[in-house]
Amino acid sequence: VCVDQGHPLNEPSNLRETETRRIPKTDSMSSSTMVGASSSWSRAMLQISPYTFSAVGIAIAIGVSVLGAAWGIYITGSSLIGAAIKAPRITSKNLISVIFCEAVAIYGVIVAIILQTKLESVPASNIYAPESLRAGYAIFASGIIVGFANLVCGFVPPFTQFPVNATS
Repeated sequence: VCVDQGHPLNEPSNLRETETRRIPKTDSMSSSTMVGASSSWSRAMLQISPYTFSAVGIAIAIGVSVLGAAWGIYITGSSLIGAAIKAPRITSKNLISVIFCEAVAIYGVIVAIILQTKLESVPASNIYAPESLRAGYAIFASGIIVGFANLVCGFVPPFTQFPVNATS
């Protein structure tokens, strides 16, 4: 039983166990309610602290970069082991691809440190000022761009490796 205790039609004395009464639709609940509901996302985004967006962007930059590097090392390392079995003399030459994958993770860490240094202390009265919001959204977007670019770099090594010809 759904009961709104504040509405007179939904008093417990007027309801049976299996019956539910609904609040009648008024003129104020017209299509303008949907317009207000669609802008609730923008209102919610403006209520979140810019520091939260900055922190999430920095976390995405480092976390997704390391994830992309780990995936690249996994793919490259497993193919290097297969190549080392067929042609042991080329093992040291192929380690450069693992080093590049590690460089992707290091790049994500460096960008996260740079983004962290861009954070400034703002008085509580100015935390929702347009400049503070812009800075928070900019750091958030930078973290997403760097993180997912490095994730794509982790998926690229399988497409750049060529089959090893053991006879050459």
